[in-house]
Amino acid sequence: MKNFFSNLKGDAFGGITAGIVALPLALAFTQPTMGPAGRAIEVRLQHSNLDTLKSASVELQAYLGKFQGVNSILDDMRPGKEEVVISLRGGAESFMVNGQMVAEQLRASYQGVIADEFQIGPENMQIDVRLNKHQSGSLQALANFPIVLADGQQVPLSSIANIEYQRAYVRIQRINSLRTVTVMADVDTRVANTNEVMQLVQKIFLPELQKQFPGLRVDFEGEAKESAKVGASLSKSFAIGIFGVFAILSFQFRSYLEPVVVLTVIPMALIGVLWGHFLLGHNLSMPSILGFISLAGIVTNDSILLVQYIRYHLDEGDDVYQAVVNASKERFRAVFLTSLTTKTDRHVLA
Repeated sequence: MKNFFSNLKGDAFGGITAGIVALPLALAFTQPTMGPAGRAIEVRLQHSNLDTLKSASVELQAYLGKFQGVNSILDDMRPGKEEVVISLRGGAESFMVNGQMVAEQLRASYQGVIADEFQIGPENMQIDVRLNKHQSGSLQALANFPIVLADGQQVPLSSIANIEYQRAYVRIQRINSLRTVTVMADVDTRVANTNEVMQLVQKIFLPELQKQFPGLRVDFEGEAKESAKVGASLSKSFAIGIFGVFAILSFQFRSYLEPVVVLTVIPMALIGVLWGHFLLGHNLSMPSILGFISLAGIVTNDSILLVQYIRYHLDEGDDVYQAVVNASKERFRAVFLTSLTTKTDRHVLA
Protein backbone atom coordinates (compact mmCIF):
# COMPACT_ATOMS: atom_id res chain seq x y z
CA MET A 1 0.00 0.00 0.00
CA LYS A 2 2.82 2.41 0.88
CA ASN A 3 4.65 1.75 -2.38
CA PHE A 4 1.41 2.20 -4.29
CA PHE A 5 0.79 5.69 -2.86
CA SER A 6 4.43 6.69 -3.24
CA ASN A 7 4.72 5.60 -6.87
CA LEU A 8 1.31 6.89 -8.02
CA LYS A 9 2.30 9.70 -10.41
CA GLY A 10 0.98 11.55 -13.39
CA ASP A 11 1.55 8.76 -15.92
CA ALA A 12 -1.42 6.93 -14.50
CA PHE A 13 -3.69 9.82 -15.52
CA GLY A 14 -3.08 9.92 -19.24
CA GLY A 15 0.17 11.86 -19.16
CA ILE A 16 -1.06 14.67 -16.89
CA THR A 17 1.56 15.28 -14.19
CA ALA A 18 -0.16 15.58 -10.80
CA GLY A 19 2.78 15.00 -8.46
CA ILE A 20 3.15 12.39 -5.75
CA VAL A 21 0.04 11.53 -3.76
CA ALA A 22 0.58 12.20 -0.04
CA LEU A 23 0.41 9.31 2.38
CA PRO A 24 -2.75 9.32 4.53
CA LEU A 25 -2.31 10.11 8.21
CA ALA A 26 -5.21 7.88 9.27
CA LEU A 27 -8.02 5.89 7.73
CA ALA A 28 -11.36 5.41 9.49
CA PHE A 29 -14.38 3.65 8.03
CA THR A 30 -17.62 4.67 9.69
CA GLN A 31 -21.28 4.56 8.75
CA PRO A 32 -23.25 7.82 9.12
CA THR A 33 -25.76 7.57 11.93
CA MET A 34 -29.35 8.47 11.18
CA GLY A 35 -32.27 8.25 13.58
CA PRO A 36 -35.99 8.31 12.84
CA ALA A 37 -35.85 12.11 12.50
CA GLY A 38 -32.93 12.07 10.03
CA ARG A 39 -29.39 13.37 10.43
CA ALA A 40 -28.53 15.35 13.55
CA ILE A 41 -27.56 18.38 11.44
CA GLU A 42 -29.09 18.84 8.01
CA VAL A 43 -29.03 22.34 6.50
CA ARG A 44 -30.44 22.93 3.02
CA LEU A 45 -28.95 25.77 0.94
CA GLN A 46 -30.62 27.03 -2.25
CA HIS A 47 -29.31 29.37 -4.95
CA SER A 48 -29.44 29.67 -8.72
CA ASN A 49 -25.64 29.59 -9.11
CA LEU A 50 -23.77 26.31 -8.55
CA ASP A 51 -20.44 27.94 -7.70
CA THR A 52 -22.14 30.13 -5.09
CA LEU A 53 -23.86 27.09 -3.62
CA LYS A 54 -20.61 25.13 -3.35
CA SER A 55 -18.77 28.07 -1.80
CA ALA A 56 -21.52 28.58 0.77
CA SER A 57 -21.49 24.86 1.54
CA VAL A 58 -17.73 24.89 2.11
CA GLU A 59 -18.05 27.89 4.44
CA LEU A 60 -20.77 26.17 6.46
CA GLN A 61 -18.81 22.93 6.68
CA ALA A 62 -15.75 24.82 7.90
CA TYR A 63 -17.84 26.54 10.61
CA LEU A 64 -19.38 23.25 11.77
CA GLY A 65 -15.91 21.71 11.91
CA LYS A 66 -14.97 24.15 14.70
CA PHE A 67 -17.33 22.43 17.15
CA GLN A 68 -16.03 19.48 19.13
CA GLY A 69 -18.31 16.48 18.78
CA VAL A 70 -19.55 17.44 15.30
CA ASN A 71 -18.22 14.92 12.79
CA SER A 72 -18.90 13.28 9.41
CA ILE A 73 -19.47 16.69 7.83
CA LEU A 74 -20.28 16.53 4.12
CA ASP A 75 -22.66 17.74 1.44
CA ASP A 76 -24.47 16.01 -1.42
CA MET A 77 -22.83 18.10 -4.16
CA ARG A 78 -19.87 15.90 -4.97
CA PRO A 79 -17.61 16.36 -7.98
CA GLY A 80 -17.69 13.68 -10.63
CA LYS A 81 -15.09 12.47 -13.09
CA GLU A 82 -12.87 14.89 -14.95
CA GLU A 83 -14.43 15.92 -18.26
CA VAL A 84 -13.21 17.46 -21.49
CA VAL A 85 -15.37 20.41 -22.56
CA ILE A 86 -15.13 21.44 -26.22
CA SER A 87 -16.49 24.80 -27.40
CA LEU A 88 -16.12 26.47 -30.78
CA ARG A 89 -13.74 29.38 -31.05
CA GLY A 90 -14.87 32.75 -32.31
CA GLY A 91 -14.68 32.82 -36.10
CA ALA A 92 -15.11 29.08 -36.50
CA GLU A 93 -18.14 29.85 -38.69
CA SER A 94 -15.75 30.99 -41.44
CA PHE A 95 -14.78 27.33 -41.90
CA MET A 96 -18.47 26.47 -42.41
CA VAL A 97 -18.43 24.34 -39.29
CA ASN A 98 -20.87 24.21 -36.38
CA GLY A 99 -21.18 22.43 -33.05
CA GLN A 100 -23.38 19.64 -34.40
CA MET A 101 -20.85 18.77 -37.11
CA VAL A 102 -17.99 18.57 -34.60
CA ALA A 103 -20.07 16.53 -32.12
CA GLU A 104 -21.14 14.00 -34.76
CA GLN A 105 -17.58 13.39 -35.98
CA LEU A 106 -16.22 13.03 -32.44
CA ARG A 107 -19.05 10.69 -31.46
CA ALA A 108 -18.48 8.51 -34.53
CA SER A 109 -14.72 8.30 -33.86
CA TYR A 110 -14.84 7.62 -30.11
CA GLN A 111 -18.08 5.63 -29.78
CA GLY A 112 -17.85 3.97 -33.19
CA VAL A 113 -20.01 3.81 -36.28
CA ILE A 114 -21.23 0.79 -38.26
CA ALA A 115 -19.47 0.93 -41.62
CA ASP A 116 -20.90 -2.23 -43.19
CA GLU A 117 -22.87 -5.41 -42.52
CA PHE A 118 -22.52 -8.80 -44.17
CA GLN A 119 -23.92 -12.28 -43.77
CA ILE A 120 -21.82 -15.33 -42.93
CA GLY A 121 -24.05 -18.34 -42.79
CA PRO A 122 -26.77 -17.73 -40.23
CA GLU A 123 -24.77 -14.95 -38.52
CA ASN A 124 -25.16 -11.24 -39.34
CA MET A 125 -21.78 -9.53 -38.90
CA GLN A 126 -21.20 -5.80 -38.46
CA ILE A 127 -18.04 -3.77 -39.05
CA ASP A 128 -17.63 -1.14 -36.32
CA VAL A 129 -15.06 1.60 -37.04
CA ARG A 130 -13.60 3.71 -34.21
CA LEU A 131 -10.28 4.98 -32.85
CA ASN A 132 -8.02 2.44 -31.18
CA LYS A 133 -7.48 2.50 -27.42
CA HIS A 134 -4.18 4.37 -27.64
CA GLN A 135 -5.62 7.20 -29.73
CA SER A 136 -8.88 7.46 -27.82
CA GLY A 137 -6.98 7.68 -24.52
CA SER A 138 -4.58 10.41 -25.62
CA LEU A 139 -5.44 14.07 -25.02
CA GLN A 140 -2.89 15.14 -27.59
CA ALA A 141 -4.64 12.97 -30.19
CA LEU A 142 -7.89 14.72 -29.30
CA ALA A 143 -6.33 18.16 -29.86
CA ASN A 144 -5.01 17.03 -33.25
CA PHE A 145 -8.22 15.25 -34.22
CA PRO A 146 -8.96 16.08 -37.92
CA ILE A 147 -12.33 17.72 -38.47
CA VAL A 148 -13.61 17.20 -42.01
CA LEU A 149 -15.12 20.40 -43.41
CA ALA A 150 -17.96 20.68 -45.87
CA ASP A 151 -15.55 21.00 -48.83
CA GLY A 152 -13.60 17.87 -47.80
CA GLN A 153 -10.61 19.68 -46.27
CA GLN A 154 -9.40 18.79 -42.79
CA VAL A 155 -8.40 21.05 -39.90
CA PRO A 156 -7.22 20.04 -36.42
CA LEU A 157 -9.81 20.31 -33.67
CA SER A 158 -7.66 22.67 -31.58
CA SER A 159 -7.63 25.26 -34.38
CA ILE A 160 -11.39 25.74 -34.40
CA ALA A 161 -12.36 24.82 -30.81
CA ASN A 162 -11.30 25.45 -27.23
CA ILE A 163 -10.50 22.32 -25.22
CA GLU A 164 -10.94 22.72 -21.47
CA TYR A 165 -10.72 20.25 -18.61
CA GLN A 166 -13.12 20.44 -15.70
CA ARG A 167 -15.04 18.32 -13.19
CA ALA A 168 -18.81 18.57 -13.13
CA TYR A 169 -21.02 17.46 -10.26
CA VAL A 170 -22.38 13.94 -9.98
CA ARG A 171 -25.89 15.14 -9.19
CA ILE A 172 -27.57 18.54 -9.14
CA GLN A 173 -30.62 18.52 -6.92
CA ARG A 174 -33.48 20.94 -7.53
CA ILE A 175 -36.24 21.70 -5.03
CA ASN A 176 -38.99 24.12 -6.05
CA SER A 177 -37.00 24.83 -9.25
CA LEU A 178 -33.97 26.02 -7.26
CA ARG A 179 -30.59 24.33 -7.23
CA THR A 180 -30.08 22.86 -3.79
CA VAL A 181 -27.22 21.48 -1.73
CA THR A 182 -27.69 19.82 1.66
CA VAL A 183 -24.96 20.00 4.31
CA MET A 184 -25.12 17.09 6.75
CA ALA A 185 -23.27 16.21 9.94
CA ASP A 186 -23.47 13.88 12.93
CA VAL A 187 -23.20 14.97 16.56
CA ASP A 188 -21.62 13.04 19.42
CA THR A 189 -24.14 13.78 22.18
CA ARG A 190 -21.52 12.97 24.82
CA VAL A 191 -19.50 15.99 23.72
CA ALA A 192 -21.88 18.46 22.02
CA ASN A 193 -25.54 19.42 22.08
CA THR A 194 -27.31 19.49 18.72
CA ASN A 195 -29.75 22.24 19.72
CA GLU A 196 -26.97 24.55 20.92
CA VAL A 197 -24.95 24.01 17.75
CA MET A 198 -27.98 24.71 15.55
CA GLN A 199 -28.85 27.86 17.51
CA LEU A 200 -25.33 29.23 17.00
CA VAL A 201 -25.47 28.36 13.30
CA GLN A 202 -28.89 29.97 12.87
CA LYS A 203 -28.35 33.13 14.92
CA ILE A 204 -24.66 33.91 14.36
CA PHE A 205 -23.29 32.25 11.25
CA LEU A 206 -26.14 32.12 8.74
CA PRO A 207 -26.90 35.89 8.73
CA GLU A 208 -23.25 36.55 7.87
CA LEU A 209 -23.32 33.81 5.23
CA GLN A 210 -26.40 35.32 3.56
CA LYS A 211 -24.69 38.72 3.51
CA GLN A 212 -21.65 37.14 1.87
CA PHE A 213 -23.77 35.32 -0.72
CA PRO A 214 -26.83 37.44 -1.60
CA GLY A 215 -29.90 35.48 -2.68
CA LEU A 216 -28.95 32.42 -0.64
CA ARG A 217 -31.93 30.60 0.89
CA VAL A 218 -31.58 28.44 3.99
CA ASP A 219 -33.87 25.73 5.32
CA PHE A 220 -33.47 23.20 8.12
CA GLU A 221 -34.22 19.50 7.78
CA GLY A 222 -33.43 16.40 9.82
CA GLU A 223 -33.63 16.51 13.60
CA ALA A 224 -34.05 20.28 13.76
CA LYS A 225 -37.19 20.26 11.61
CA GLU A 226 -38.67 17.17 13.24
CA SER A 227 -37.92 18.48 16.74
CA ALA A 228 -39.68 21.74 15.93
CA LYS A 229 -42.72 19.86 14.61
CA VAL A 230 -42.82 17.50 17.60
CA GLY A 231 -42.30 20.40 20.02
CA ALA A 232 -45.16 22.36 18.52
CA SER A 233 -47.40 19.28 18.61
CA LEU A 234 -46.49 18.52 22.24
CA SER A 235 -47.11 22.13 23.30
CA LYS A 236 -50.53 22.13 21.66
CA SER A 237 -51.47 18.74 23.12
CA PHE A 238 -50.19 19.74 26.56
CA ALA A 239 -52.28 22.92 26.54
CA ILE A 240 -55.39 20.96 25.49
CA GLY A 241 -54.70 18.41 28.24
CA ILE A 242 -54.34 21.12 30.90
CA PHE A 243 -57.62 22.69 29.82
CA GLY A 244 -59.33 19.28 29.88
CA VAL A 245 -58.06 18.54 33.41
CA PHE A 246 -59.16 21.99 34.57
CA ALA A 247 -62.64 21.48 33.13
CA ILE A 248 -63.07 18.04 34.74
CA LEU A 249 -61.81 19.23 38.14
CA SER A 250 -64.08 22.26 37.98
CA PHE A 251 -67.08 19.94 37.71
CA GLN A 252 -65.70 17.62 40.41
CA PHE A 253 -64.82 20.28 42.99
CA ARG A 254 -67.56 22.70 41.86
CA SER A 255 -65.01 25.46 42.09
CA TYR A 256 -62.64 27.32 39.77
CA LEU A 257 -60.04 28.04 42.45
CA GLU A 258 -59.28 24.49 43.61
CA PRO A 259 -58.42 23.19 40.08
CA VAL A 260 -55.95 26.07 39.80
CA VAL A 261 -54.39 24.99 43.12
CA VAL A 262 -54.10 21.44 41.78
CA LEU A 263 -52.43 22.56 38.53
CA THR A 264 -49.89 24.85 40.25
CA VAL A 265 -47.80 21.79 41.12
CA ILE A 266 -46.86 21.28 37.46
CA PRO A 267 -44.28 24.14 37.40
CA MET A 268 -42.87 22.72 40.65
CA ALA A 269 -42.26 19.44 38.85
CA LEU A 270 -40.29 21.32 36.17
CA ILE A 271 -37.90 22.54 38.87
CA GLY A 272 -37.06 18.94 39.71
CA VAL A 273 -36.57 18.11 36.04
CA LEU A 274 -34.08 20.94 35.54
CA TRP A 275 -32.11 20.18 38.70
CA GLY A 276 -32.05 16.47 37.88
CA HIS A 277 -30.57 17.11 34.43
CA PHE A 278 -28.06 19.57 35.86
CA LEU A 279 -26.84 17.25 38.63
CA LEU A 280 -26.60 14.21 36.33
CA GLY A 281 -24.96 16.18 33.51
CA HIS A 282 -27.61 15.37 30.90
CA ASN A 283 -28.86 17.72 28.20
CA LEU A 284 -32.54 18.62 28.02
CA SER A 285 -33.85 16.67 25.01
CA MET A 286 -37.12 15.58 23.45
CA PRO A 287 -37.32 12.40 25.61
CA SER A 288 -36.84 14.69 28.61
CA ILE A 289 -39.88 16.73 27.54
CA LEU A 290 -41.91 13.55 27.17
CA GLY A 291 -40.80 12.50 30.64
CA PHE A 292 -41.82 15.89 32.05
CA ILE A 293 -45.30 15.52 30.55
CA SER A 294 -45.61 12.09 32.19
CA LEU A 295 -44.37 13.60 35.46
CA ALA A 296 -47.00 16.33 35.18
CA GLY A 297 -49.68 13.65 35.14
CA ILE A 298 -48.22 12.01 38.27
CA VAL A 299 -47.97 15.19 40.33
CA THR A 300 -51.46 16.27 39.21
CA ASN A 301 -52.86 12.96 40.46
CA ASP A 302 -51.05 13.38 43.80
CA SER A 303 -52.25 16.96 44.07
CA ILE A 304 -55.87 15.87 43.58
CA LEU A 305 -55.53 13.42 46.49
CA LEU A 306 -54.15 16.12 48.80
CA VAL A 307 -56.67 18.78 47.80
CA GLN A 308 -59.57 16.42 48.44
CA TYR A 309 -58.41 15.69 51.99
CA ILE A 310 -57.50 19.33 52.68
CA ARG A 311 -61.01 20.24 51.66
CA TYR A 312 -62.40 17.49 53.95
CA HIS A 313 -60.50 18.83 56.99
CA LEU A 314 -61.55 22.38 56.21
CA ASP A 315 -65.16 21.22 56.25
CA GLU A 316 -64.46 19.59 59.65
CA GLY A 317 -63.51 22.98 61.05
CA ASP A 318 -59.68 22.89 60.91
CA ASP A 319 -57.78 25.99 59.88
CA VAL A 320 -55.84 25.98 56.58
CA TYR A 321 -52.45 25.15 58.12
CA GLN A 322 -53.77 22.28 60.26
CA ALA A 323 -55.84 20.97 57.34
CA VAL A 324 -52.74 20.82 55.12
CA VAL A 325 -50.69 19.06 57.82
CA ASN A 326 -53.35 16.49 58.60
CA ALA A 327 -54.06 15.77 54.91
CA SER A 328 -50.35 15.33 54.20
CA LYS A 329 -49.99 12.85 57.09
CA GLU A 330 -53.03 10.85 56.09
CA ARG A 331 -52.36 10.67 52.36
CA PHE A 332 -48.56 10.37 52.42
CA ARG A 333 -48.60 6.59 51.92
CA ALA A 334 -51.19 6.79 49.12
CA VAL A 335 -49.26 9.55 47.33
CA PHE A 336 -45.95 7.74 47.79
CA LEU A 337 -47.25 4.37 46.53
CA THR A 338 -49.07 6.00 43.58
CA SER A 339 -45.93 7.85 42.52
CA LEU A 340 -43.74 4.78 43.01
CA THR A 341 -45.95 2.45 40.98
CA THR A 342 -46.36 4.99 38.19
CA LYS A 343 -42.61 5.64 38.10
CA THR A 344 -41.93 1.90 37.94
CA ASP A 345 -44.38 1.56 35.06
CA ARG A 346 -42.73 4.42 33.15
CA HIS A 347 -39.29 2.92 33.81
CA VAL A 348 -40.35 -0.39 32.24
CA LEU A 349 -41.76 1.41 29.19
CA ALA A 350 -38.51 3.37 28.79
